[in-house]
Amino acid sequence: MKRTCLQCQAQIDVPEGSACPQCGNTPVVAAAISEMTMPVRLGKHPVKLNLVLQIDRTGSSGAFTTGIASTNERVLAILKETVQEIVVTVSTHGDLDYGEQYMNLVTQGTPDEALSAIRGVTYAGGGDENETHGQALLTALETMVWSADPMERNILIAFLTADSKDLKDGKTFGQLGKEFKTRRIKLVLVCQPTAKLQELCDAAGGQMIPISNDPSQDELRKVAASLTKTLTIIAGSSGTVRLPAQNA
Repeated sequence: MKRTCLQCQAQIDVPEGSACPQCGNTPVVAAAISEMTMPVRLGKHPVKLNLVLQIDRTGSSGAFTTGIASTNERVLAILKETVQEIVVTVSTHGDLDYGEQYMNLVTQGTPDEALSAIRGVTYAGGGDENETHGQALLTALETMVWSADPMERNILIAFLTADSKDLKDGKTFGQLGKEFKTRRIKLVLVCQPTAKLQELCDAAGGQMIPISNDPSQDELRKVAASLTKTLTIIAGSSGTVRLPAQNA
Protein backbone atom coordinates (compact mmCIF):
# COMPACT_ATOMS: atom_id res chain seq x y z
CA MET A 1 0.00 0.00 0.00
CA LYS A 2 1.35 3.40 -0.97
CA ARG A 3 2.01 5.81 1.88
CA THR A 4 2.58 9.56 2.07
CA CYS A 5 5.53 11.29 3.71
CA LEU A 6 4.29 14.16 5.83
CA GLN A 7 7.53 16.08 5.24
CA CYS A 8 8.18 15.84 1.49
CA GLN A 9 4.79 14.45 0.39
CA ALA A 10 6.45 11.62 -1.57
CA GLN A 11 4.29 8.56 -2.35
CA ILE A 12 6.36 5.57 -1.23
CA ASP A 13 5.88 1.84 -0.67
CA VAL A 14 7.27 1.28 2.86
CA PRO A 15 5.72 0.13 6.16
CA GLU A 16 3.82 2.82 8.09
CA GLY A 17 6.06 4.55 10.61
CA SER A 18 9.24 3.91 8.61
CA ALA A 19 11.69 6.64 7.72
CA CYS A 20 11.09 8.17 4.31
CA PRO A 21 13.68 7.03 1.74
CA GLN A 22 13.33 10.38 -0.01
CA CYS A 23 13.97 12.83 2.84
CA GLY A 24 15.12 10.41 5.52
CA ASN A 25 13.53 12.17 8.46
CA THR A 26 9.78 11.92 8.68
CA PRO A 27 7.73 8.81 9.39
CA VAL A 28 5.11 8.13 6.75
CA VAL A 29 1.42 7.44 7.15
CA ALA A 30 -1.25 5.74 5.11
CA ALA A 31 -2.16 7.49 1.89
CA ALA A 32 -5.71 7.84 3.18
CA ILE A 33 -4.64 10.84 5.25
CA SER A 34 -4.53 12.88 2.08
CA GLU A 35 -8.21 12.18 1.60
CA MET A 36 -9.29 13.60 4.97
CA THR A 37 -12.04 16.21 4.73
CA MET A 38 -10.83 19.66 5.67
CA PRO A 39 -13.10 21.69 7.97
CA VAL A 40 -15.45 24.01 6.13
CA ARG A 41 -15.57 27.64 7.25
CA LEU A 42 -19.13 28.81 7.75
CA GLY A 43 -20.22 31.81 5.71
CA LYS A 44 -21.58 35.04 7.05
CA HIS A 45 -25.12 35.34 8.35
CA PRO A 46 -27.43 36.13 5.39
CA VAL A 47 -28.95 39.03 7.33
CA LYS A 48 -28.60 42.78 7.62
CA LEU A 49 -27.95 44.59 10.88
CA ASN A 50 -29.59 47.97 11.30
CA LEU A 51 -27.38 49.31 14.09
CA VAL A 52 -27.79 52.57 16.01
CA LEU A 53 -24.95 53.73 18.28
CA GLN A 54 -26.22 56.31 20.79
CA ILE A 55 -23.57 58.20 22.81
CA ASP A 56 -23.98 60.44 25.86
CA ARG A 57 -21.66 63.32 24.95
CA THR A 58 -21.93 65.19 28.29
CA GLY A 59 -18.79 66.01 30.25
CA SER A 60 -19.12 62.98 32.51
CA SER A 61 -18.56 60.70 29.51
CA GLY A 62 -15.23 62.37 28.74
CA ALA A 63 -13.55 60.07 31.24
CA PHE A 64 -14.45 57.12 28.99
CA THR A 65 -13.43 58.52 25.58
CA THR A 66 -10.92 55.73 24.99
CA GLY A 67 -13.28 52.98 26.09
CA ILE A 68 -16.20 54.20 23.97
CA ALA A 69 -14.03 54.21 20.85
CA SER A 70 -12.36 50.86 21.54
CA THR A 71 -15.65 49.14 22.43
CA ASN A 72 -17.18 50.24 19.14
CA GLU A 73 -14.08 49.25 17.16
CA ARG A 74 -14.03 45.75 18.63
CA VAL A 75 -17.76 45.05 18.33
CA LEU A 76 -17.95 46.37 14.76
CA ALA A 77 -14.89 44.33 13.75
CA ILE A 78 -16.57 41.12 14.96
CA LEU A 79 -19.88 41.99 13.32
CA LYS A 80 -18.20 42.70 9.97
CA GLU A 81 -16.81 39.17 10.03
CA THR A 82 -20.12 37.48 10.85
CA VAL A 83 -22.94 39.20 8.94
CA GLN A 84 -23.35 40.08 5.28
CA GLU A 85 -24.38 43.70 5.71
CA ILE A 86 -24.30 46.37 8.42
CA VAL A 87 -25.66 49.90 8.26
CA VAL A 88 -24.75 52.13 11.19
CA THR A 89 -26.33 55.31 12.52
CA VAL A 90 -24.36 57.32 15.09
CA SER A 91 -26.20 59.79 17.31
CA THR A 92 -25.23 61.74 20.40
CA HIS A 93 -27.17 63.48 23.13
CA GLY A 94 -26.47 66.02 25.84
CA ASP A 95 -28.73 67.28 28.60
CA LEU A 96 -31.96 68.72 27.19
CA ASP A 97 -32.43 70.81 30.32
CA TYR A 98 -29.38 72.84 29.21
CA GLY A 99 -30.31 73.09 25.52
CA GLU A 100 -28.05 70.25 24.44
CA GLN A 101 -29.99 68.61 21.63
CA TYR A 102 -30.03 65.12 20.17
CA MET A 103 -27.81 64.97 17.05
CA ASN A 104 -27.25 62.46 14.24
CA LEU A 105 -23.63 62.32 13.11
CA VAL A 106 -24.01 59.45 10.61
CA THR A 107 -27.26 58.09 9.18
CA GLN A 108 -27.20 54.50 7.90
CA GLY A 109 -23.54 54.67 6.98
CA THR A 110 -20.73 52.14 6.95
CA PRO A 111 -18.89 50.85 10.03
CA ASP A 112 -15.81 52.86 8.99
CA GLU A 113 -17.85 56.06 8.70
CA ALA A 114 -19.35 55.36 12.11
CA LEU A 115 -15.95 54.86 13.76
CA SER A 116 -14.60 58.05 12.21
CA ALA A 117 -17.55 60.00 13.63
CA ILE A 118 -17.18 58.43 17.09
CA ARG A 119 -13.50 59.35 17.26
CA GLY A 120 -14.47 62.98 16.58
CA VAL A 121 -17.08 63.32 19.35
CA THR A 122 -16.43 66.18 21.78
CA TYR A 123 -17.52 65.48 25.36
CA ALA A 124 -18.70 68.56 27.25
CA GLY A 125 -21.75 70.12 28.90
CA GLY A 126 -24.39 68.69 31.16
CA GLY A 127 -25.12 71.21 33.87
CA ASP A 128 -25.85 68.78 36.71
CA GLU A 129 -25.13 65.19 37.66
CA ASN A 130 -28.15 63.41 36.16
CA GLU A 131 -28.69 63.26 32.39
CA THR A 132 -31.66 63.04 30.01
CA HIS A 133 -30.79 59.52 28.83
CA GLY A 134 -34.40 58.38 28.70
CA GLN A 135 -35.42 61.21 26.38
CA ALA A 136 -32.53 60.42 24.03
CA LEU A 137 -33.46 56.74 23.87
CA LEU A 138 -37.11 57.64 23.31
CA THR A 139 -36.07 59.98 20.48
CA ALA A 140 -34.07 57.17 18.87
CA LEU A 141 -37.02 54.80 19.25
CA GLU A 142 -39.42 57.27 17.62
CA THR A 143 -37.24 58.77 14.88
CA MET A 144 -34.88 56.06 13.63
CA VAL A 145 -35.84 54.03 10.57
CA TRP A 146 -36.42 50.62 12.17
CA SER A 147 -36.86 47.82 9.66
CA ALA A 148 -39.80 45.40 9.64
CA ASP A 149 -37.96 43.08 7.22
CA PRO A 150 -37.54 39.63 8.87
CA MET A 151 -34.09 39.37 7.29
CA GLU A 152 -32.93 42.49 9.13
CA ARG A 153 -32.18 42.94 12.81
CA ASN A 154 -32.62 46.25 14.66
CA ILE A 155 -30.07 47.03 17.38
CA LEU A 156 -29.42 50.03 19.60
CA ILE A 157 -26.22 50.21 21.63
CA ALA A 158 -26.20 53.14 24.06
CA PHE A 159 -23.13 54.49 25.88
CA LEU A 160 -24.29 56.26 29.03
CA THR A 161 -22.71 57.78 32.14
CA ALA A 162 -24.17 59.09 35.42
CA ASP A 163 -27.76 58.64 36.55
CA SER A 164 -30.84 59.38 34.46
CA LYS A 165 -33.55 62.00 34.82
CA ASP A 166 -37.20 61.02 34.63
CA LEU A 167 -38.84 61.06 31.22
CA LYS A 168 -40.78 64.25 30.61
CA ASP A 169 -44.04 62.50 29.64
CA GLY A 170 -44.15 60.54 32.91
CA LYS A 171 -43.31 57.23 31.25
CA THR A 172 -41.24 54.90 33.42
CA PHE A 173 -37.98 53.34 32.28
CA GLY A 174 -39.70 49.97 32.46
CA GLN A 175 -42.41 51.16 30.07
CA LEU A 176 -39.75 52.50 27.71
CA GLY A 177 -37.96 49.16 27.82
CA LYS A 178 -41.16 47.31 26.93
CA GLU A 179 -41.53 49.49 23.84
CA PHE A 180 -38.10 48.39 22.64
CA LYS A 181 -39.04 44.77 23.23
CA THR A 182 -42.42 45.09 21.50
CA ARG A 183 -40.76 46.57 18.43
CA ARG A 184 -38.10 43.84 18.47
CA ILE A 185 -35.19 46.23 18.88
CA LYS A 186 -32.24 44.63 20.64
CA LEU A 187 -31.03 47.03 23.35
CA VAL A 188 -27.50 46.99 24.74
CA LEU A 189 -26.46 49.46 27.46
CA VAL A 190 -22.77 50.18 27.99
CA CYS A 191 -23.09 52.29 31.09
CA GLN A 192 -22.54 53.06 34.71
CA PRO A 193 -25.23 50.77 36.18
CA THR A 194 -28.13 52.53 37.91
CA ALA A 195 -31.56 51.41 39.09
CA LYS A 196 -33.36 53.19 36.23
CA LEU A 197 -31.09 51.78 33.55
CA GLN A 198 -31.39 48.31 35.03
CA GLU A 199 -35.18 48.66 34.95
CA LEU A 200 -34.98 49.71 31.31
CA CYS A 201 -32.66 46.85 30.38
CA ASP A 202 -34.72 44.19 32.16
CA ALA A 203 -37.98 45.33 30.56
CA ALA A 204 -36.38 45.41 27.10
CA GLY A 205 -34.87 41.95 27.51
CA GLY A 206 -31.61 43.70 26.78
CA GLN A 207 -28.00 43.44 27.84
CA MET A 208 -25.87 45.63 30.10
CA ILE A 209 -22.09 45.86 30.52
CA PRO A 210 -20.10 48.39 32.58
CA ILE A 211 -18.58 51.28 30.66
CA SER A 212 -14.79 51.23 30.94
CA ASN A 213 -11.62 52.55 29.33
CA ASP A 214 -10.30 48.98 29.35
CA PRO A 215 -13.31 46.89 28.29
CA SER A 216 -13.17 43.14 28.77
CA GLN A 217 -12.48 41.49 25.42
CA ASP A 218 -14.43 38.44 26.54
CA GLU A 219 -17.41 40.64 27.44
CA LEU A 220 -17.27 42.34 24.04
CA ARG A 221 -17.21 39.00 22.25
CA LYS A 222 -20.31 37.96 24.19
CA VAL A 223 -22.08 41.18 23.21
CA ALA A 224 -21.22 40.71 19.53
CA ALA A 225 -22.31 37.06 19.69
CA SER A 226 -25.66 38.04 21.21
CA LEU A 227 -26.28 40.39 18.28
CA THR A 228 -25.79 37.65 15.68
CA LYS A 229 -27.23 34.59 17.38
CA THR A 230 -30.12 32.58 15.95
CA LEU A 231 -32.97 34.70 14.64
CA THR A 232 -36.60 33.58 14.65
CA ILE A 233 -38.66 35.07 11.86
CA ILE A 234 -42.31 34.81 10.97
CA ALA A 235 -42.90 32.88 7.76
CA GLY A 236 -46.52 33.61 6.86
CA SER A 237 -48.99 31.48 8.79
CA SER A 238 -46.84 28.38 8.72
CA GLY A 239 -44.93 29.20 11.88
CA THR A 240 -41.29 30.15 12.19
CA VAL A 241 -38.09 29.64 10.26
CA ARG A 242 -34.78 29.61 12.12
CA LEU A 243 -31.67 30.96 10.48
CA PRO A 244 -28.43 29.10 11.22
CA ALA A 245 -26.48 30.52 14.14
CA GLN A 246 -22.78 31.23 14.08
CA ASN A 247 -20.50 31.98 16.98
CA ALA A 248 -18.60 35.21 16.88
